[in-house]
Amino acid sequence: MLEERERSIEAKFAHDEAVRFAVHARRNKLFGLWAARRRRQSGLAAHRYALSLVTDLDLQREEALLRKVANDLTAAGTPTSDQEIATALQTATACAVAILDRHGSSAN
Repeated sequence: MLEERERSIEAKFAHDEAVRFAVHARRNKLFGLWAARRRRQSGLAAHRYALSLVTDLDLQREEALLRKVANDLTAAGTPTSDQEIATALQTATACAVAILDRHGSSAN
């Protein structure tokens, strides 16, 4: 009985980590697409930029992600307030959660 309980706890932990990872990846992609539009990018260029925010391990912390996007927007000639960038990230997070809820937590 104790072993079954331990397996259940381990399975829940693994599931929760997978969901967190999926939300984080989807959020960064959506946020990257928002930033790409602000940078006047579209198509493949926008998609590549968004994916770079998903795959860059240095952007795991939210502060680093916000700083990078702010710097990229400024470099592209579209400086954006920290508040607007933070709001876009919050929106991307909410959308990512909604998408994963709608498709089940296994969606990427």
